[in-house]
Amino acid sequence: MMALGSIAIVSTGLPEDDPDAAPERDAEGEAEGGTDQPQGDGRAWFEAGDDGDGEEAGSLLARLGVTTEGDADDETLSGTEFDDRISGGAGNDSLDGLGGGDDLLGGAGDDTLQGDWSDDTIHGEGGNDSLDGGEDNDELYGHDGDDILMGGPGVDSLVGGLGNDLMLGDAGADALLGREGGDTLEGGAGVDTLFGGWGDDVIVGAMPDETGADTDEGDFLNGGDGADTLVGGNGDMLQGGAGADRLLLGDWITSAASSLLDYDAAEDQIMVVFDDSDEAADPQLSLRISAEDPETTEIVLDGVVISTLPTAVAPGLDAIVLVGESVAGQIAFG
Repeated sequence: MMALGSIAIVSTGLPEDDPDAAPERDAEGEAEGGTDQPQGDGRAWFEAGDDGDGEEAGSLLARLGVTTEGDADDETLSGTEFDDRISGGAGNDSLDGLGGGDDLLGGAGDDTLQGDWSDDTIHGEGGNDSLDGGEDNDELYGHDGDDILMGGPGVDSLVGGLGNDLMLGDAGADALLGREGGDTLEGGAGVDTLFGGWGDDVIVGAMPDETGADTDEGDFLNGGDGADTLVGGNGDMLQGGAGADRLLLGDWITSAASSLLDYDAAEDQIMVVFDDSDEAADPQLSLRISAEDPETTEIVLDGVVISTLPTAVAPGLDAIVLVGESVAGQIAFG
């Protein structure tokens, strides 16, 4: 639990000459709510005394960022509108940074960490944690366990860990790294960089709308090591990396062809998803040499170029697998 007797003020958010920035003092010069210890780097520490639960301490908490450390219990800890540092400890904790650029550390246990506003840094650490950066440009690190990392709006950096993580970038040009484990990475809106790392990962660049057309464009997908599944969208670049990878393309690609950068016919499988509903026409799939560049081969679905790859490594048409939309999700996500 957060004890007022161990609250550390890490940022005042006020100019040094603001008379309201310092607590009132008694005749001996002691702070009535406790003692403040100015630091050389401009930060101040506040340790509440016996009357630390009074109005003076409350006013400081409302205006100054805090450093808070939990213990072995399951706790709910909240920050302030300034820059806070909150550590959950060993229990299953809920941490909310609120405003300011916060540092949140879950510790051991299955924790829920919420950055909210401003540029936050969030570490799940041990356990199966849920991390949400909220708005602005955040850094999220899963570490151990099977974690859920959600960047929120902004230019975010998401790094998984040793478990099987789910990583969602949301709006903004995000960078996602799965690391170990069988991770699922979805970039969301924006020009994203998605790297699976080690393990059998699912990496999704496409973001179809209600009509089925991709609304996102220009992501870079790299599977890394392992047998990965990459789902490309408009203008995406797909690089499976080492291992036998599945490269999924589909009729959601409507405005710009994706690019297959390292297709290897000996290991990789190109799969093209089509509308297999009762009212849909049979898909028309073809390969053709680009009229603009003979070293480039185009994959064409129903008259639309959905992807390109080097002619030197292009497979025959019979090597491309057609997959109905009704089963594509099961193939991609298991």
